[in-house]
Amino acid sequence: MYTQEQIQEVVNIDLYDFALKNLDAVKEGNWARLRSNKSVCFKRGSSRYIDFAMQGKGSSGNLIDLLTTYYGETFKSVMESQIGADASSYKRSEIDYVSHYELPIKAKSFKETMAYLCITRRIPGDVIARLMKKELIYQSCITQGDKRFCNCVFVNDTQSYYEIHGTLSFGKSFHGNGRKELDEYWSFMTGNEIATVYICESAIDAISLAVIRNMDAENALYVSIGGVANYKTIERLIDKYGNKCVIAVDNDKAGQSCRDRYNTLRSIVAKHKDWNEDLMKG
Repeated sequence: MYTQEQIQEVVNIDLYDFALKNLDAVKEGNWARLRSNKSVCFKRGSSRYIDFAMQGKGSSGNLIDLLTTYYGETFKSVMESQIGADASSYKRSEIDYVSHYELPIKAKSFKETMAYLCITRRIPGDVIARLMKKELIYQSCITQGDKRFCNCVFVNDTQSYYEIHGTLSFGKSFHGNGRKELDEYWSFMTGNEIATVYICESAIDAISLAVIRNMDAENALYVSIGGVANYKTIERLIDKYGNKCVIAVDNDKAGQSCRDRYNTLRSIVAKHKDWNEDLMKG
């Protein structure tokens, strides 16, 4: 049993400093954000986080909310790690599940999402419209004060996984994802059957690769695993599709580590950093 004073002590912990010291956060001016879920942000001097991908429930909270929602902790484990301990002593528990999942609310409009994908990402409008018709892409908007933020959401057909991208065409726009289980993914099929499974890091890369490969020129499944380190998802795909799988992750150090890890599978590599950059640069 913990006293109200002890609980308040944990609730008042500066999340900006905590995230930079103990979590996978990166500093951006007076804010910090998680590398693994860039919609989750921390303002300097604040004891609360903000998740710009969410609306209403779950969009803000204190340290207890943060660790129980995004890191699989329990109230008891958070309190045990923090009471009488320096914040730097926190160790994340090993987890094999996701404790919180809620889809961003769908907006009536899709104008900003269409503009972002067509103009900023150079994806053909008919391809976007096709995926929207299949309900694999939609727009979500949130209002904060007098500002309105619109986000592009990629959701799988079982609504158990989503990726979200800010639609700003300048500066750094955030992106993040949510999933019911760690091995969930986003995908779409071209052709009449699945002969090849292209495993990409993001939905935008998967779509870009399909466009580069002339979309319906082959029978294929284009998959986003939501980050190169999501090995459980890759292994689920291998279990299901075997040697149909092709590793198509980014052309960088992390991508090479992934290709080395699954060196018995075929792999293809973008000329530039990723498939969307290849698409934009021709």
